[in-house]
Amino acid sequence: MKTKERFFYMVCGAVFGVTILLIGMAVSPTTAQRDTFGEIICTGLTVVDREGNKRVRLEIDKNDGVIGTWNRHGKIVALMGGREHGGVIGIRNRDGEYIARMFSNNGIGTIQVSDLRVTDKVPYGTEWVRLWAADNGGHVAVYGKNADIAAAYMTARLEGGGIIWVTDQDGDAVATLTSYERGGLIRVRGKDGGDRADMKAGKYGGLVNVYSNHGEGRSTMGVNQSGHGAVATWDKHGEKHGDLK
Repeated sequence: MKTKERFFYMVCGAVFGVTILLIGMAVSPTTAQRDTFGEIICTGLTVVDREGNKRVRLEIDKNDGVIGTWNRHGKIVALMGGREHGGVIGIRNRDGEYIARMFSNNGIGTIQVSDLRVTDKVPYGTEWVRLWAADNGGHVAVYGKNADIAAAYMTARLEGGGIIWVTDQDGDAVATLTSYERGGLIRVRGKDGGDRADMKAGKYGGLVNVYSNHGEGRSTMGVNQSGHGAVATWDKHGEKHGDLK
């Protein structure tokens, strides 16, 4: 073989080897970490850790986009996606059970905090706290042992101002804190729903009323029109029994 032919084959072999090396570098994971990409179009994307465990997943679930995050135990702990009425964000504990959600329902934003009692009938756990918006303002409900009945409820009144209810085991309001035209009003009710006592801002100052089991006023303590403290009581027949000014 002539010298020129040997040189030609050497050059071709070197060029071929360099080409293969460049191609390998272009597709290697190490190089991919340093590359800057433009738009990426795909139907799903998975991010794994160094051991190959799935940590983040981006995909299309039915008709909506979903992003999920997994912990080191292989459980999904955060989820963000779309739904029929808007978006939803779900937070789970280390075992993958829902403990909090934020979602849109018919244009209304809602935040829900749950416990871990997830079943087939209760897929998001038993609700303990719910915060949401309505036409007249914001609402907060706190649930007790009976998760179907709110133990405490705070909301905005249609007339303006706010109101807080505390309920008994049957869901009946037994105490309320309300704003009204003269200021604040605290009312305590009996089992039958009738008023038993109230404390409020009166015409001349503070006023406390105590009622019988039948709802009749039996004693009052407040400030009279002269600015003095006054106490009045009535007997069971409704007759005024005493008056201290």
